[in-house]
Amino acid sequence: MTAHIIDGNAIAAEVRREVATGVTSLLAAGGEQPGLAVVLVGNDPASHVYVANKVRQTDTVGMRSFRYDLPADVSERDLLSLIGRLNADDAIHGILVQFPLPQHIDSRRVVATINPEKDVDGFNPLNVGRVATGMMDVLTPCTPLGVMRLIRSVHDDIAGLGALVIGASNVVGRPMAQLLLEAQCTVSIAHIRTTDLAARCRQADILVVATGVPDLIRGADVKPGATVIDVGITRVDQPSGKSRLVGDVIFDEAVKVAGAITPVPGGVGPMTIACLMANTLSAARAAAARAVSALHYVIRTRESVGLDDASVRNLYSDDEYVRQKHPRSVLCLPVVKQTKLVGALYLENNLTPYAFTPDRVAVLEASQAAISLENTRLYSEVQRENTERKRAEEELRRSDAYLAEAQRLSRTGSFGWNVATGEIIWSDETFRIFDYDKAPSVTVDMVVQRTHPDDRAAVQQTIDRAARDGKDFSHEYRLLMPDGSVRYIQAVAHATKDAPRHVEFVGAVTDVTATRRAEEALRQSQAELAHVTRLTTLGELTASIAHEVNQPLATIVTNGEVCLRWLAREVPDLAEVREALRDMISNGRRAGGIIQRLRALSKRTETQKVGLDINNAISEMIPLVHQEALGRRVSLRLELAPALPAVLGDRVQLQQVIINLIVNGIEAMAPVTDRSRDLVVRSQLDDSGQVLVAVEDSGVGIDPGNAKQIFNAFFTTKPSGMGMGLSICRSIIENHGGKLWATRNAGPGATFQFALQPHQEPRS
Repeated sequence: MTAHIIDGNAIAAEVRREVATGVTSLLAAGGEQPGLAVVLVGNDPASHVYVANKVRQTDTVGMRSFRYDLPADVSERDLLSLIGRLNADDAIHGILVQFPLPQHIDSRRVVATINPEKDVDGFNPLNVGRVATGMMDVLTPCTPLGVMRLIRSVHDDIAGLGALVIGASNVVGRPMAQLLLEAQCTVSIAHIRTTDLAARCRQADILVVATGVPDLIRGADVKPGATVIDVGITRVDQPSGKSRLVGDVIFDEAVKVAGAITPVPGGVGPMTIACLMANTLSAARAAAARAVSALHYVIRTRESVGLDDASVRNLYSDDEYVRQKHPRSVLCLPVVKQTKLVGALYLENNLTPYAFTPDRVAVLEASQAAISLENTRLYSEVQRENTERKRAEEELRRSDAYLAEAQRLSRTGSFGWNVATGEIIWSDETFRIFDYDKAPSVTVDMVVQRTHPDDRAAVQQTIDRAARDGKDFSHEYRLLMPDGSVRYIQAVAHATKDAPRHVEFVGAVTDVTATRRAEEALRQSQAELAHVTRLTTLGELTASIAHEVNQPLATIVTNGEVCLRWLAREVPDLAEVREALRDMISNGRRAGGIIQRLRALSKRTETQKVGLDINNAISEMIPLVHQEALGRRVSLRLELAPALPAVLGDRVQLQQVIINLIVNGIEAMAPVTDRSRDLVVRSQLDDSGQVLVAVEDSGVGIDPGNAKQIFNAFFTTKPSGMGMGLSICRSIIENHGGKLWATRNAGPGATFQFALQPHQEPRS
């Protein structure tokens, strides 16, 4: 089965013909020619193409077009001032501001400033709110309006059909769902994070996809015979180097399953502009209807209107209010203050004609004059209040400018999140951090989409937990930017509640990429320095290590010679040969173990933390320093507590700390001549349950004046020392979550010790 292709171009042309006919009828009835004002800020090439297309189609259907091109650096105040003038211009019936706008302009404020009666895009909060509550007597967003026309080109009646809208934006998804609901469809809303999205799609008779995610929906996801409306349009690069436009639905697959489907391009796109023309005509018709109102006449002309007998046909008989209420007498007076119209006084009598005689009208006008005198007295107070208000507004704007600059310098943006409504507000810096163009609305999906794939699950869990528990949160995660780069950000938020179930979060997002990269560079430098220090220490122990390796090798040679003599006897003594060979194997393994440990210590490797036996780690290092201790006449003793719990650590790094402390202890006893040189390496559990390792010497001790400096980088008391050993040791232990410190002994010498938390193996 091949689906019916819904021709958006043909249906859009049909809409334009209907609009052109409607314009002709409006003019014939004495109405004004509809006028559409299009405001373009900046030099975005795509926006220029869109605006030119809209202006061309406006002229084609017989409307007047007004184009306003503003520079990219136009101030928000100047843009809002232009919109205010367009709101007041009776020749303008529709106002459209082309998005995106530059980052220094608040899109939401711009949309809210447009008169709802001229908001042909349907984005003004008043229009959005009325549509959301089922009040369809307002201008509706153009794309959902066009989609409904496409659907009705296939279905005469959609009441009772199951409809699924994928995408929940204020521009398309939400008003689309409301229009389908008004048409008595059974409506569901989903998004790219919806679980089991494919199964939900397969249940929908009408599937509207508006996510902007290319090829999100496959043919297998579509219910056979369903009507598929693909709103998304994205330009993707091809292997050939060219690009093409694709939708959210894989057309070549879905067309084989669906009953009807829109192509991309040529589907929804043409309908959006055509419905913009239809909205402009609707706005012009509504303005014409308001023009016959007595109240609107008074407001426009500042002239009084009196109807002695409103039941007799008159200029205002088509006034909707007059037709519904049937008043007999009507009087409407303008209320003017300081030459400005501030309101109107509307009076009516439903019982008798000629209720408002000239005398009564004179009294009312005199009363208004008295009120004007009183208002004159109040005018100075109002002026003063206005001056103070303007000063406060200027200070607020200056404060906002300082805050924006401070956020830019600190790479910290702010956000607000209303959990109940899903509304998210971002500062300009937050838009910059996430690399999104400034937009009227922000969604959780935008955050998740920009998150690095490896961090998305954790971010979604944090968002879900915050929405569920309503508690403060703080987390750090990565963003994968459109250019493939990775950005590190830290988000913190504070929860506020004005009702038990009404939770709002106020938070900050900081770009910590530079800090994390600096930390990574520091870690690499520390690892390099630790490796150099290990090699330096091993170099100092060359004689001791050589002796430890030579000793088993010499034993092997001796046993080999003995074996040859026993084998050369007339009757070879095989038992003695066997025993000598066993001894050779044992010594060979001993030498191999020493070399293996040397290789591990000298090798440059990434940190690998595993559960390890600290006593075993200590014992492996003793052969490397044994001969050094003997050569310095040092008595080296181990006091290792049995059955200690394992610790989580990198064996090489911890052994580097152990060997460094032992060598330092040996060197600290070099000046001692009047007592024995004793070095004790001890392991035990301390009072808090931590694994404690201590190296105690009987040397010269720690000079009180140096006690606070011994762990500082480049501090040393040795003539040939670099002053990095203890500093690196402390960094290694702290990176293992432990603590390294030194104390003076009660007797001679000092004790260096470190403590680590026991490691608990995860349960399977």
